[in-house]
Amino acid sequence: MNLYDQYYRKLFSSPHMVRALFQGILPPALLAMLDLDTLEPLPTNYVSGWQRDRRGDLVWRVRRRDGIMLYLLILLEHQSDQDRIMGIRIMGYSALLYEDITMRDLVQP
Repeated sequence: MNLYDQYYRKLFSSPHMVRALFQGILPPALLAMLDLDTLEPLPTNYVSGWQRDRRGDLVWRVRRRDGIMLYLLILLEHQSDQDRIMGIRIMGYSALLYEDITMRDLVQP
């Protein structure tokens, strides 16, 4: 992990910073739908289908005021060169998150 990734990961590991991020970028109507007091970080270590350890960046969840849970995947990738498969990498991180969420829902009552 490069130095910039470490700084951004630390910055956006703080509930206060994620709250400030939401407050700074979301339209007021959307922000009003969220209960920011329920912001919760989730683990980002996954095991891929090929049994490879994969570490995503940051995942947070927040509950909407109507009770529905939303998930936010914060991807921080600082590239010194072009990465022709960046879209595939992002898709892979997203798929591992969806798999993890699905398994959590199946395990929890």
